[in-house]
Amino acid sequence: METMDLIVKKGVFTDWKDLLQNVLSQKESAKYMLWNPIYDEEHARDNIKKTIEFQRTHDAWLVYEKKSNQAIGWAGVTEVKEGVWEDCGIVIGPDFTGKGYGRQLLQCLIRYVFEEKRQIKCFIPAEVETRCQDYYVGRLDLFTLLLK
Repeated sequence: METMDLIVKKGVFTDWKDLLQNVLSQKESAKYMLWNPIYDEEHARDNIKKTIEFQRTHDAWLVYEKKSNQAIGWAGVTEVKEGVWEDCGIVIGPDFTGKGYGRQLLQCLIRYVFEEKRQIKCFIPAEVETRCQDYYVGRLDLFTLLLK
């Protein structure tokens, strides 16, 4: 999947370096997630192996910035009950926030649910304490996000 500035696809093992630098070692990223920052290469390599395995059976992907070709985060959606989908984690490294990437990523996930899964209900929880989700979902209607 692609947006103007992002590529959203399944990860590969060599992405561990980008993820360590851009996401895993960033306290700001871990603050909103269920993990602690990772600072060493061994744990980052273990993390990408688990990520790749998870992505094999889930609607989950890594997020790449087109202009740098770096892995800068991850995102996914899950079906919480028949026909109702929600995000299952969205992270963009702090050096890549404030560029409109969060909005593009949400648009991409919503399009995926509506077009690929042929569903009409997509819920991105506004109570999630991230700048991206609080700002965009709290202020924009999902159809506006989808159409822009």
